[in-house]
Amino acid sequence: MDKCPFCHLNLRDTDNFCPLCGYPQVLALPYKPVIKSKGTYVLLAILSILLGTFSFIFSYASLNLLGLLFVVFSLVFAGICLEGIAHKFNGTLIKYLAITGLVLGMFGYLFSIFFNSHVPTSGYTM
Repeated sequence: MDKCPFCHLNLRDTDNFCPLCGYPQVLALPYKPVIKSKGTYVLLAILSILLGTFSFIFSYASLNLLGLLFVVFSLVFAGICLEGIAHKFNGTLIKYLAITGLVLGMFGYLFSIFFNSHVPTSGYTM
């Protein structure tokens, strides 16, 4: 017998939704990270920040494919951290680190688009 993560009502195995709050028990993506330690989440969040920083560096250089790879892994690691610590323990520091990794990954992607676009910027006349 499970408990609802929001209202903590005991649920039967046959319930698809919580009878009190309506929280669905059957999710479209049933992935739940199984990491138990806060240290692992901190490591993943710091790795996300480093990869987001590398995405900045490699988006400016001619190695833009490697920069995009760093963007993807930065976003994945930050997402795993945020999903894994949700409703488990007080992980404010981990949340801030993971959000920083998300922001750096997003800006790395935007810089990759900006630096590798081939739109004329000056001297363009019609």
